[in-house]
Amino acid sequence: MEAPGAPEPGSQAEEVQEEVGGRPSTAGADHPRFADALAAVDDGHVEELARFLAEEPELNRARSTSVEPPYDGYFHGATLLHHVAGNPVRGPLPERVLEVAACLLEAGADPDAGCGGGPTQPLTAGASVLDLVVTGRQPHEAGVAEALIDL
Repeated sequence: MEAPGAPEPGSQAEEVQEEVGGRPSTAGADHPRFADALAAVDDGHVEELARFLAEEPELNRARSTSVEPPYDGYFHGATLLHHVAGNPVRGPLPERVLEVAACLLEAGADPDAGCGGGPTQPLTAGASVLDLVVTGRQPHEAGVAEALIDL
């Protein structure tokens, strides 16, 4: 079961995701290297991600500021760690998703940081990474939900 607000098949939000290859643009973020770090997360490049975090530890607290789908609802203000949950579906889960999550946590990511409350779903604030993993389809289908929760 996807968290409330996941793009409906054929919806405008799903079309926007398809237009950018399944991974929405992160043009809006509160850190200039957020998009680079997110690309490392999405591609499962753990070593590159670790380098980014060592050079700029504040990336672990950085958030998407976009109000475009999927960041317009319950995923508004997502951190890098929120992106490993596969909820909402933005593309395939990163290869080495467990190593990516462990890298972020070892570098100080806050697993209790909330996201949500975007303009299309203002009452959804507070979704933690755990909330997104538990309610997401992708981690369960990939057989990594329990391992992500245990991290």
